Amino acid sequence: MLDYTIIVPAHNEERYIEHTIRDLVSTFRRAQFSFEIILVSNGSTDETASRARLLGFTEVSVIEIPKPGKGGALKEGFRHARGRVMAFTDADLSISPDEVLKSMQRYDAYPGAVLVGSRYHPESMRPGRAWWRTLSSRIFHRISGIFIDTDASDNQCCLKVMDHVGKAHLLSSVESTWFLDLEFLARLRCASVRTIEIPVLWREHHYPNRRSFLRPTDVFRAVSAMLRIRRRMKSFQNAPTAYNAPMTWTILGLGNPEDSYAKTRHNAGRVVLHKLHEVSHASPWALRKVGHHEHSEGKLGDTPLILLRPTTFMNESGRAVMHLLKQPERVKQLVVMYDDAGLPIGTWKVSFGKGGGGHNGVSSIETTLHTKAFIRIRIGILPLDEDGAPVKSVGEGALKDFVLRTFRPEERTLLHGVAEDVAEKLPILLTQGLEAFMLRAHTKDSKKQKQTASEEAVSQID
Repeated sequence: MLDYTIIVPAHNEERYIEHTIRDLVSTFRRAQFSFEIILVSNGSTDETASRARLLGFTEVSVIEIPKPGKGGALKEGFRHARGRVMAFTDADLSISPDEVLKSMQRYDAYPGAVLVGSRYHPESMRPGRAWWRTLSSRIFHRISGIFIDTDASDNQCCLKVMDHVGKAHLLSSVESTWFLDLEFLARLRCASVRTIEIPVLWREHHYPNRRSFLRPTDVFRAVSAMLRIRRRMKSFQNAPTAYNAPMTWTILGLGNPEDSYAKTRHNAGRVVLHKLHEVSHASPWALRKVGHHEHSEGKLGDTPLILLRPTTFMNESGRAVMHLLKQPERVKQLVVMYDDAGLPIGTWKVSFGKGGGGHNGVSSIETTLHTKAFIRIRIGILPLDEDGAPVKSVGEGALKDFVLRTFRPEERTLLHGVAEDVAEKLPILLTQGLEAFMLRAHTKDSKKQKQTASEEAVSQID
């Protein structure tokens, strides 16, 4: 994990982007922290992205998205962020790189909070800022307060600093426009996340020839955005706790619901789910008829989880996640755990967006969600022979009978070892992302541990 991530949304900034990137890189290199800068060019029709790439800085990643909008750019940047502390700021450097760095350095005093830059903090300075700019900003803040409740004195200041807790709330925000900040701050307040206002040195004209204008239509755009956000926040406040938690990860363990299937190979996903239920100190299972599942709420570290086990049979597992269709962003935080007849017992693998390999439960989920873009944890159920080698996969005709067979005692020992391994490594997914999770799950050390477990199981057979 890197120390810092700085995210810079940019729309048609080709005249200034090289200077911005150079200043940021130079400042953070001098501080001798590990860092990355993620530039997100949103709907640019000029050379913003290509000019940033030509600089050749190894610390800089450039992402292009087709649609304009600061909110969409920020969310895309945060999805790729690898820093322990993350911040975003504007491409015009109204807040200088030195100020951004200073704000990130002070973050460790406020873990779990979000630092919010404010141009109206008593210690802030705004040299050279036009009076009408300050007036329009104050009016916007006053009007937004009528529609939406936040704790900030300056809703639209471009500097925010956070860790994975703030990142989770930002990614759960829906607004893709310039008004994402407003929804983000409202969500923080609803979720009782602490916000700390910090002073800034605001230079409106860091680039003297760069101009931005307020148009009459901006008033209507602002009011429309406030109304949209207000509707979302009402839904967020009124929803059951388990379904409004921002960036809540949904972990689904596939299997058949009746007790007679509990020890069968087809229920391997449920076995791992129950281990997660144990280590996350989750709430008792509660039946939810809408969605055809039982759910439980827990936490791994600071990250909330919803654990789901379908109340339908395997080939109708998609009915357990029907509620996710109403919130497409939640599908990106869905993990489906299931048995894989192509993997040896005692092993597991992570994949994303691939087919289910003929698994009826996974196929049902893909059909229901109209997407394959969710995370899969595949649990090996293939038995081992006397020499500890996996037995060749059964033929297609015999597969149905095979998955409904029960595990032998020594195989259940291996399966429980997998459950512990998944529970130990899952926090990496929740805090560092899919790439880091896959790397850790598939490392040689992990495979060596699994091989040792397999050898121990074979010795039990002997």
